[in-house]
Amino acid sequence: MTATEGPDAAGAPPARRLTCTVNGQHRTVECEDRQLLVEVIREQLNLKGTHIGCLNGDCGACTVELDGHIIAGNLCRCTGYQRIDTSIRDAAARSRASGS
Repeated sequence: MTATEGPDAAGAPPARRLTCTVNGQHRTVECEDRQLLVEVIREQLNLKGTHIGCLNGDCGACTVELDGHIIAGNLCRCTGYQRIDTSIRDAAARSRASGS
C-alpha cells in the first residue's frame, strides 16, 4: 500500500489513500490512520475471509500475509505504511480460483 494523506474540509481526521496490491490486483481505498488493517480489508476491499476474533491476535481469525510476513491484521493500524503487498484469500476468491 502506498499512503497519501488528504485533508478533510469538514474537520474530520485526514483521509489516507492506500494503493495496495491484493492477490495480484491493484486497488485503491481511502481510510484513516487509526483504522485497523483488518477493517480496511473487510469494509473497503470487501474481502470477508479475514475477521476480528479475539481482539488480541491469538485466535488467528485476523491473519494476513503482509510483505511476506504473517501478521495479526487487527493489531496493525494503517498509518506508517509506504507500500504493502498482501495476499488475502476469502472463500469466494478460493472458489473462483479453483473454478468451483
